[in-house]
Amino acid sequence: MLRVMDVDNVKEPKVTLSKSQSQLSSQSRAVAGIGGLKRGASSLEPSAFEQHLNATSTTIAIFQQMDIDEYEGQTCFSNPEKLADMTILRLFGVTDAGVSAVCHVHGFLPYFYVPAPAGFTDRNLASFIETLDAALKRDSKRNLGRFVVDVRIVAKKSIFGYQGPQKTVFLQIFFHFAQQVAAARRLLEGGFVNFPDFGAIAFPTFESSLAFELRFMIDTKIRGASWVELQAGKYKIRTNQNTTSLAQIEVDVDYKDIISHEPEGDWSKIAPLRILSFDIECCGRKGVFPDAKEDSVIQIANLVTIQGSD
Repeated sequence: MLRVMDVDNVKEPKVTLSKSQSQLSSQSRAVAGIGGLKRGASSLEPSAFEQHLNATSTTIAIFQQMDIDEYEGQTCFSNPEKLADMTILRLFGVTDAGVSAVCHVHGFLPYFYVPAPAGFTDRNLASFIETLDAALKRDSKRNLGRFVVDVRIVAKKSIFGYQGPQKTVFLQIFFHFAQQVAAARRLLEGGFVNFPDFGAIAFPTFESSLAFELRFMIDTKIRGASWVELQAGKYKIRTNQNTTSLAQIEVDVDYKDIISHEPEGDWSKIAPLRILSFDIECCGRKGVFPDAKEDSVIQIANLVTIQGSD
């Protein structure tokens, strides 16, 4: 389950469950075999996965993430760029005890690459940032403050065509919000920005079409539906007044304090997910797929199960 260390008088929140939720939680604990590890006398020793969960039961948060999205909001963590707001990611998951969790991830910035113009050096960085930032502000209908947060000179290799052993100099451009990536890509690829000392260059862009959520998962090595840990004492628990979802536990964390486990061995197990299945039967016509305007619904069935239960 999501576990919390008692740091600075922060205690594990009391999760209030309804009668039905309590029953589901009890069933899921029995299915998972974790959260107490009640084993028969003839049972095998706890696996490495279970030992890890038990050893970190009071120091770390662990859950299986099942979905991810993004939103713009205020950050509650300090950052080198001194941004008060940014695009925040949300990880939705379930603990080994079947408790739902939402994790708000802060600090990860969107970016892409462009080849550096010939002769580009550190002395050109400030004017490049200022010029591109001004162009994006003119193009935008919203006043979002800073658009270009940082530009770094990096050595990379393109996968297009034969490049040889040598790396190419690229500019890694970081943006304030994820939605600014598409606009920047359009302006740079179209040659609509006139840069001092270089003029209006039509830049090819690299990795500019990656969705922000995918960019984050690639860089942090988070696989889909993998188990993640939050480093002890590094995350903040939201109180009832600050929660934004119906999850039983909600936390905030900096992206650098997330540990992703490779889905191998015991870490490939599935949390006791609550699954709602439904089926709709219609009085259809022979050879014709049912149409809501023509065919009557004669039966609707739904079933709630717990992953791993009989």
